[in-house]
Amino acid sequence: MEWQAVGNITTTKDYAFTPIITGTLFKLKHTSAVANKSDLKIIIRQAFENDGQLALFDYKLINCKVEQDILLFSLPKGLPSRKLAIKRVDNLSDSWSIEIESLEIIEDGVDMPITLSDLLELQQQINSIQDALTLKALDIDLDNHVLNTNNPHSVTAGQIGADPAGSAIASVIVHEGSANHPVATSSHKGMISAADKFKLDGIENNATFNASDNYLVNRSNHTGLQAISSIVSLQDTLDAKQNSIDVLPINKGGTGSNTQNFVDLTNNQTIGGIKTFSSTPAIAGATATAAGYMVAADKTKLDAVSPGATVNQTDTYLLSRANHTGTQSIATIANLQSSLDGREPTITILPIAKGGTNSSTQNFVDLTNNQTIGGIKSFSSSPIIPNASIANQSAAFGQITAAQVGNTIAQWNASQLRGVNLSTTAPTSGQFLLYSATNSRWEGQGFSDTLHGSRAGGNLHAATTAANGFMLAADKSKLDAIATEATANSSDTYLLNRVNHIGISSVNSWIAPTLATGWSAFGAPHPSPFYRKLPDGTVEFKGLIKKSTAVTANEALFTLPVGFRPIENRVITTTSNSALGRIDIVATTGAVTLVVGNNSWVSLEGIRFVAEQ
Repeated sequence: MEWQAVGNITTTKDYAFTPIITGTLFKLKHTSAVANKSDLKIIIRQAFENDGQLALFDYKLINCKVEQDILLFSLPKGLPSRKLAIKRVDNLSDSWSIEIESLEIIEDGVDMPITLSDLLELQQQINSIQDALTLKALDIDLDNHVLNTNNPHSVTAGQIGADPAGSAIASVIVHEGSANHPVATSSHKGMISAADKFKLDGIENNATFNASDNYLVNRSNHTGLQAISSIVSLQDTLDAKQNSIDVLPINKGGTGSNTQNFVDLTNNQTIGGIKTFSSTPAIAGATATAAGYMVAADKTKLDAVSPGATVNQTDTYLLSRANHTGTQSIATIANLQSSLDGREPTITILPIAKGGTNSSTQNFVDLTNNQTIGGIKSFSSSPIIPNASIANQSAAFGQITAAQVGNTIAQWNASQLRGVNLSTTAPTSGQFLLYSATNSRWEGQGFSDTLHGSRAGGNLHAATTAANGFMLAADKSKLDAIATEATANSSDTYLLNRVNHIGISSVNSWIAPTLATGWSAFGAPHPSPFYRKLPDGTVEFKGLIKKSTAVTANEALFTLPVGFRPIENRVITTTSNSALGRIDIVATTGAVTLVVGNNSWVSLEGIRFVAEQ
């Protein structure tokens, strides 16, 4: 035979019941956290259920000690089940716990002097017997007192009004009814008052002690079921809720399947079966005022735009000649060249300083037609007219040949022009005179790319920001780097001003950072590193990263772009290789640095802050 655990009971002023027991011998071990453990007083009784109520029988009053108590409770025959009922009868405020074990030594029970049906009135019978014994004891005491001849007062039965022997009970009843006895209180015994008798009459037979109000109103102590209709608005609230389901059906906005049977817009997938699309897409085409899908006409327009091209200015701006730059070829203006060719420059009288005659009449020698030269002309010592002709002017004057004018010996206005060779290097229309140091003479020369490009290192008439001119090689390199049809970029101030921005900003989209050298994603099943900005401006990180080499203090992980940075530096606690780590975010640069951590792995999960710049 072995002791079997029944349970642990914390004693209170109310009866506490054990689970159903079958044994007859019970071991009780009392424990308490207080120093004085010898003052616990408890009542232990047996109980069984009858018509939904617990009936109590047997009675043991115990002054508990620290050591164990072993008690014997007989099992009546025919009783299907029973429990132990325990409550405290002391006035202590400390808490006691009683550990109960049972030992079944009599399996068939014992014969009791009363039947099971008598147990329901057992308490009443015990009380009646106790009252009778009390009265009998009083009768004996009074008889002995009366018959005692050693009474120092020599009091006889007649003197105290007692009847003959055997009739003392009547005197006791008269005596107890005397008003000289004090009324019973909660701290002293005495006569029962009429008020207390009225209260006692209102208590049903076998009534038990009610629990406290706090215990009764505590829902954790309630038993049975409560109707839904007794709870305000509960039924309406339940009716408005969705029934518990495993898979959300299609008519409720679900997929109707517990496997992924929809298109994932992020990851790669294989789409099976034949899909037939309607001619009208579910999403409307984008307009100037609403986002949507791109129509074919817009795609054609987009393909015609070169990579890196910026937004064109308005037609009004572009058509205004005040905004045009650079030079325009005459050939691009209809009839301009022919109109210019048919006109002479508008001049008054060209002065001598500009190569003219400073006269509105012909006052110069015409080398082609006959003329009369008036006045006296003085020639230099080397006249251009041969000396032989001076003696006979009429015979000598006539047409002067090119050879005569270009003779290296003859000179005309020697301080201004000399050595003009008109015979071997005959000038043509549109040429200019260019002095040749090799031939020591002025020679006719036309314009050419080689001749013009050789002037002053090729920079002759080079264009500047203030004057038109020829293009430098450096400017040509810049021009080649600009895409065809590209327009001028707007200023940084204009581009950075959010008022001028168009399109829809990306919200909630995860962005993969460019990790510093040596850092990489930890790998599946952990997420890769990402960051994003929520609509409320909160920036959050996710992912797990590692490094192939050892970590140094304040090591950069990656950099946040403008628009994702806090206005002040942030110090954030994280986890690194199962230990605490620290990540700092620098507001001015957006640098995300690892101050304390391990290269095995660093977690970016849970990092959140408000992007303020």
